[in-house]
Amino acid sequence: MSSSIPSGDALDPKQADNLLAQASPDSSSQDRAENIPRGVQSVQFHGSLPLLDNQDNQIDRNTTFEQLLETPILGNWISQVLLHPDPASAAQKYEDRKGTISTLQQIIDATDDDPEMEAALHHVLGDCLYRQFEYSGEISDISKAVTSMQQAVNLTPDGDDIKVKYLKQLAMAFNSQFKCLGKLDDINNSITAQQQVIALTLDSNTDKASYLTNLGIFFLDRFKQLEELVDIDNAIDVGQQAVNLASDKDSDKASYLNNLGNSFCNRFRRLGQIADIDKAIDVQQEAVNLTADHHTARPGFLNNLGNSFRNRFERLGGLIDIHKAIDLQQDAVNLTPDGHVDKATLLTNLGNSYFSRFKQFGELNDINKAIDLQQQAADVTPDNTTAKPTYLNNLGIALLWRFRQLGGLIDLDKAINVQQQAVKMNPENPADLPALLGNLGTSFVSQFERLGQLSDIDSAIASQQQAINLLPDGHTGKISHLSNLGCSFSGQFMWLGWLNDIDKAIEMQQQAVNLTPYGHANRAAYLNNLGKSFHARFQHLGDPNDIEKAINVQHQAVDLTSDSHANKAGYINNLGISFHSRFERLGHLIDINKAIDVHQRAVDLIPDNRAAKADYLNNLGNCLLSRFCWIVIHRELHNNSFAIELQQHACRLIPDGHAGKPIYLGNLGSSFRSRFERLGQLIDMDKAIDLQQQAVDLTPDDHIMKPACLTDLGTSFCNRFQLLGEVIDIDRAIDIQQQAVNLIPLDHAGKAGHLNCLGISFHNRFEQLGELSDLKAIDIQQLAVDLIPDSHTSKARFLNNLANSLHYQFRKVHEVTDITKAIETLQQAVHQTPDDNPDKAGCLNNLGNCLFSQFVWLGELSDIEKAIGVQQDALGKLVDIEMAIDIQQQAVDLTPDGHADKAAYLNNLGIAFDNQFMKFGGLENFSSAINSYCRAAKKLSDIGGVINAAAAMVITTGNLGLALEWLEEGRRKKQPLSGTLMEVAAILKYISAKDAYHLTAEEATVTKVLEARKSGFILLAMESRMPKIHLRLAFLSACETATGDEKLPEEAIHLAAGFPSVVATMWSIGDKDAPVVAEAFYSRLLTTRGNYEGNDGRLRVAYALHEAVKELREKVGEKNFIKWVPFVHFGL
Repeated sequence: MSSSIPSGDALDPKQADNLLAQASPDSSSQDRAENIPRGVQSVQFHGSLPLLDNQDNQIDRNTTFEQLLETPILGNWISQVLLHPDPASAAQKYEDRKGTISTLQQIIDATDDDPEMEAALHHVLGDCLYRQFEYSGEISDISKAVTSMQQAVNLTPDGDDIKVKYLKQLAMAFNSQFKCLGKLDDINNSITAQQQVIALTLDSNTDKASYLTNLGIFFLDRFKQLEELVDIDNAIDVGQQAVNLASDKDSDKASYLNNLGNSFCNRFRRLGQIADIDKAIDVQQEAVNLTADHHTARPGFLNNLGNSFRNRFERLGGLIDIHKAIDLQQDAVNLTPDGHVDKATLLTNLGNSYFSRFKQFGELNDINKAIDLQQQAADVTPDNTTAKPTYLNNLGIALLWRFRQLGGLIDLDKAINVQQQAVKMNPENPADLPALLGNLGTSFVSQFERLGQLSDIDSAIASQQQAINLLPDGHTGKISHLSNLGCSFSGQFMWLGWLNDIDKAIEMQQQAVNLTPYGHANRAAYLNNLGKSFHARFQHLGDPNDIEKAINVQHQAVDLTSDSHANKAGYINNLGISFHSRFERLGHLIDINKAIDVHQRAVDLIPDNRAAKADYLNNLGNCLLSRFCWIVIHRELHNNSFAIELQQHACRLIPDGHAGKPIYLGNLGSSFRSRFERLGQLIDMDKAIDLQQQAVDLTPDDHIMKPACLTDLGTSFCNRFQLLGEVIDIDRAIDIQQQAVNLIPLDHAGKAGHLNCLGISFHNRFEQLGELSDLKAIDIQQLAVDLIPDSHTSKARFLNNLANSLHYQFRKVHEVTDITKAIETLQQAVHQTPDDNPDKAGCLNNLGNCLFSQFVWLGELSDIEKAIGVQQDALGKLVDIEMAIDIQQQAVDLTPDGHADKAAYLNNLGIAFDNQFMKFGGLENFSSAINSYCRAAKKLSDIGGVINAAAAMVITTGNLGLALEWLEEGRRKKQPLSGTLMEVAAILKYISAKDAYHLTAEEATVTKVLEARKSGFILLAMESRMPKIHLRLAFLSACETATGDEKLPEEAIHLAAGFPSVVATMWSIGDKDAPVVAEAFYSRLLTTRGNYEGNDGRLRVAYALHEAVKELREKVGEKNFIKWVPFVHFGL
């Protein structure tokens, strides 16, 4: 699996500035799309911002009151509701107000030729409608209120003192309508009306400060809509004027300080300048200090100060700040009685602070507390309250994050359910609906990642697209939704592999970056998201331009973020992942070194108690592991142990039950497996399997990571099978990997990789057991090749694996179409592998093997020349056949000692040259090459595949003792040949020692070696004490002794030894057929006179074989040619 876990942003929550909170989308972290820049909503309370204060509702003209009070219903309502409010229920007041509104409308309709009276009536009617809107939430009520208040202003001449009060109330009403509908005209009209109020008010007027602070709030509201710095600067400027105008004895000064602090806090969120958040905390602390414990405004001021401390914590990560935030907001909750209108808001903000602490440290108690508080806030709020969707939204976000921590589907189901409720409760096209839709989309993305159901990603994209459609062009909120929608398309691409999705993702995220000015606090987050999408497309297509772009934009994200920023480590971590991917693609050591450096920076930047620490340690361990795999070729083996230590530490940091635990266990298992592959210690493979089994067991069947966990476990079982040869391991590997394949839909981008692994396991079992049913490996690997795009970085490896299976099938059933297709497939692999890619040599080597096999079968000279050519390329582009004498030494120079494939390349190239020499002469020049190869092989004798070849070469020098020593050393690493000692003995009865050479001295010696090798048939050389033997004929009555199998070089010993006459087989032969041919062959041979030297001798051998094969053909039937065709003679 070796999963790298990028880290996302814990971005600032969107804050609202009145009791009606603005919802805001969630921000994801780790390897998810970062939904930016929203989080749970926070509510800021404004001091000195009554929606309609009682004094302003008194019409200060006696004639007005007298006339109004003449109407019994209206007079009674004004007296009881406006002038003498009582604790009657809200529902009763609502019923009274409905009757009053109807009466007022009748009076207005009957009023003629008295603008002053009509203005007063419109003002009172607007107030009634506004209060009704507060209770009902009906958009029609606030719209009618604005209309009536506008009429009151229009009917009042300039210069009339009461016009200021009408304008003030109209400004308030426009502001409330703006918060419901999000229309810029409303907030613009609100600001214009309030500016008129201020222009008409002298500085000496004691109300001037309150008018200024309200104007600051309106500027702040527009700033949050458009994010134009001029608005937030204006909000701070007029807020500061309000503070300056108020004396220390002014009872409202604390409110002005509180509101100024809110503006500083919002500018901090926009620009990220620490000075602003410090200033916000200072003035809000002063507001709290000026307010008595029993003052009704104190809970709101404590809440806002807590919000600012939380904002600074999320920016700088200071633990003391989040502790202060929670303490302050807990005090605010404690000071507010149950049933108070603000209780729910205080509960939700306290929940937000617990949630923020959870995101940083991952403590379950914090997220449980956050969910409990958000649930309380939602429960105490009536469904018809405009704030209800906000509280449901926050509850959904908290549930979603607990799901991400623990993986419980119940939490995810609840999150989606409450967020859907929030969306349905909102009026048509309200200002905060886009944010609610965005959050719902984020939850659907998480459900898609968990369950893999396409309907979920469709719902996510639909919700986020709707959020974008609801916002007008130019609205700054649209930028974050564009980035988030791009993340959803990227997530869909990762599952389905549709290029159109990743192209859309990049296009949208590029728009988000382009629309965000330099200096904006969220620009780095948008760049980070864009970089991750470029990285995803690179992983799929392998286009170097994409990884360059990913690294470039992620570098920008890192550079734009100060070291003190809480998200800096996450951006560095993602940059490290991109460097790691480029290293894996191009193999440049500088990239993996950079990856390790930046991952180390990420680890160093984050404290041990942060939840993301384990992610960063895991990724650093993966990089160290990759460098280990590269450096091990150069005999530097120290890094893998350090990588394992880091990943073990990461596993210890992740608590049991954490949803990410299986990933860390799987990665640690992969590291142990890699160390096993390099050092061969069985204990490492056993540990790998144990850890990966834990990862599988801890991952639900419907989890998106289940197939990866299964495939990794299967690969480890396959590797252990290759070491020990226990069939149970390869059976388990196939069963497990088949489960992984079955879990993934055919059109999934990762399907090809899982199929490729399954095909390799079938191939390995076929090699061991020879069951033709396992040749389904070819079909599986062909499907993997068909599914993966030509430009994908893994395409060449998949082609190579398919060709190997085709080649092996050819050697078993000898269908020429198999070897032809294998060669064509390998040619594609070679073409698609860059020259500087470490896999290039392997592809060339395999292509040479296939060409050699085709040459042996068809005898075409062009095949062996091609084979030599490509194998020369594999070892370093040797260009002349005369260089065969010293090719082994040159290969040693060109390929580092210890390279896992060096021995195979040397052996295969030697076989190809040797066969050409055997056919076309020049054997006298090959002896020095044999000696050179023996020396090189001795240096590499720890590799099983080399030992047999080395032993075969040493035998030709007469050093049987050394050959036996090497064979014994490689016994456990090489599968034995087939055959029995009795077959050898039966053959020896028919010939004399001086007439033929069967590479054996005496039956006892052969028996000893056979027992040591757990084998039935190994041909050994005679010791040098038997020089009287003349080497003229070798009869190799075993399977495929003429094929020159690169994995069993001892079968080609006759070629290396230089026998004038060799009888061998081209493919597998039957146990009953071989004795028939052997007996007939030796009978014919021994009945003829003469020696076996020169052309006459070779002709005698050839004729003897011809007659022997004829006898078998007559016995088994001419049509049963598979039994009699494989016997061939070399030397004629």
